[in-house]
Amino acid sequence: MSETDFLMQPGMEVPDLTVTHNNIVLAAIEQLSDRHRLVIEAIFFERISYGKLATRMGFSKPYVWRTTKKAVDTVGRIIASDPHILKRYQ
Repeated sequence: MSETDFLMQPGMEVPDLTVTHNNIVLAAIEQLSDRHRLVIEAIFFERISYGKLATRMGFSKPYVWRTTKKAVDTVGRIIASDPHILKRYQ
């Protein structure tokens, strides 16, 4: 059943999954290596540019971009294997 079909069922209450999903994402970020966690926090939470982060870390901008991509991919794999996510979206 698709999420839209689920939401369209009469009389169904839809639980607020925002907190659960946020906690799953934060737990996934905590599992990253120090360097991957640093780039995720800097780019997505501090909202600094790749150039500024590259200067801060002492690396090139392309290196920081590739590191961020690897970190995001890793977070995605961790989230995709979470039991709550698997149950919700199967």
